[in-house]
Amino acid sequence: MNATQMLPDLKSGRGTISCSGEFLSDFVENYRDASHVRDAQTRKHLLANHYEAAVNGLGIDDFICATPREIWIDDVFQRKSKLNLDSAIIHSEYENVMRAEKFENQVFLTKRPINFNCRSIYFNGRISFENTTKIPISSADNKKVIAFLTIFQNLTPQLSLQRLFNLYQEAFPFSKQKAIQHLLRHLELDCCFNPLSLPTSKEMQILLAMCESSQCKVLAQQFEVSVPTMSNHTTHIRDKIVSPFTLRHVLSKLRTTGKGSATSTDFL
Repeated sequence: MNATQMLPDLKSGRGTISCSGEFLSDFVENYRDASHVRDAQTRKHLLANHYEAAVNGLGIDDFICATPREIWIDDVFQRKSKLNLDSAIIHSEYENVMRAEKFENQVFLTKRPINFNCRSIYFNGRISFENTTKIPISSADNKKVIAFLTIFQNLTPQLSLQRLFNLYQEAFPFSKQKAIQHLLRHLELDCCFNPLSLPTSKEMQILLAMCESSQCKVLAQQFEVSVPTMSNHTTHIRDKIVSPFTLRHVLSKLRTTGKGSATSTDFL
């Protein structure tokens, strides 16, 4: 049984699973998104795939036998200094550890899977909106939970561009320019703009709205401004786009790849 066939059964809420270590290892390794297995008592990682390690800026060997607290809070690998992590990213990792502990405690007590959505900020500033499923793994006699299987499903490609922009603004509340910088990188548009003169938040909203309609009159009505004011906004956006790119090129890329999902190669 491959990962695709196994996933519906794992997420069915039927209780604990019990399978051989080799089978579970194959599932985690071949799962398309991040996945790991942690010991229920020590919370150390027993298994993790390369995607999981890559999106956290680590090698697979660093993950194994380390706990989430050691990796993201105690920072035993000195990730914060090596990767020059932003304070927003550090705060997000702390929140994720607290959330994981809360849900794993619940799974341990109930012996039932749990499913939830959450936002994560990867070490490079890329945001991912994920569905997370934590599944208890039982002992051979099925009397206690000995480990947790966690699987992530990347929902980011399903988000609208405006919703994605909102997530970046929420993730970097103290720096609008940093939010825009990371969003442009996520959309693979950072090379199209002058890094010293990025679009403002208003200009970014207008740029995203132009994917639906680039008519100045329509945009003016949408943003409740005059046509000359909207014309000035669009001129400023054009001026910030660097040659050989044009506004038409940027809009075309937004429409076709704006919701492109992250792959493991984005972090290697």
